[in-house]
Amino acid sequence: MAGGDPPLLTLVPAGIHFGAVTLGASSVLHLAAPAAGGGSFPPAAVAYKIKTTRPTRYCVRPNTGLVPAGCGVDVQICLSELPPLPSAAPAAAGASAGGGGGGDSLSRDKFLVQAARVPDGWAGELDAAFWRSPAVESYKLRVAAGGGEGGGGRGGGGTPTVPSPPVLADARAAAAAAPPPAPLAASPPPLAGGGAPPRAVAAAADEAVGRRLEAVAAREAELATALAAARADVAARRGELERLRRAAADAEEAAAVARVTGGGADGDASAVVTAPLGGG
Repeated sequence: MAGGDPPLLTLVPAGIHFGAVTLGASSVLHLAAPAAGGGSFPPAAVAYKIKTTRPTRYCVRPNTGLVPAGCGVDVQICLSELPPLPSAAPAAAGASAGGGGGGDSLSRDKFLVQAARVPDGWAGELDAAFWRSPAVESYKLRVAAGGGEGGGGRGGGGTPTVPSPPVLADARAAAAAAPPPAPLAASPPPLAGGGAPPRAVAAAADEAVGRRLEAVAAREAELATALAAARADVAARRGELERLRRAAADAEEAAAVARVTGGGADGDASAVVTAPLGGG
């Protein structure tokens, strides 16, 4: 970000906070793009992408998308998996020796929000190379639950408070009887003026999907050809093995005949043929 330029996105609040640690507990993160580009940049839509250190624990919808200039997007973050209960310390709980140790908690979880400008008429792809650009801005957010609030901003944030072990135990008991959370709406945010996303972005997405399908079809054809060649090779080897078996059987039979007809050192093969039938 150039000196004096405003941030691409404003994040409210500056952290992820859950009122209670229960399945389906949610927190809303509001992303807002400035109406004016500011500094050396004209107004433009901002692409965003949200990552977390615990992707199986949180459901983020939508986790990527576009924020038009002067508009905002509400991102809903739900707890889809509870952290393990920390084991109680023996001295504090009066338990037998061998317990203790701090368990996992939400305070160790972090979120990363990446943002980058998408100029009007841009026809590129929002792929891995796009998010590796030096122009991408990153915002780090921490997670908290209970009475505290997570800190955030670029490069870190405040220190959140963590629920005590009894709170987590009660949360697990309540989660067992709670109904599953309702599905989240995945509709994109409305754009300014009721318009559609930039045509270049939609066309680029369609083109990327088409190329992916072509690559999958080519790979399937390649695998089918390799499978046919492998089957032909197996059939050829089986035929060769059967030929060798027949040759070995013929050789063994010939050796047996030779032993019967001319096995002795002084034997006469013709005697077997000309010997009279019957007695003297």
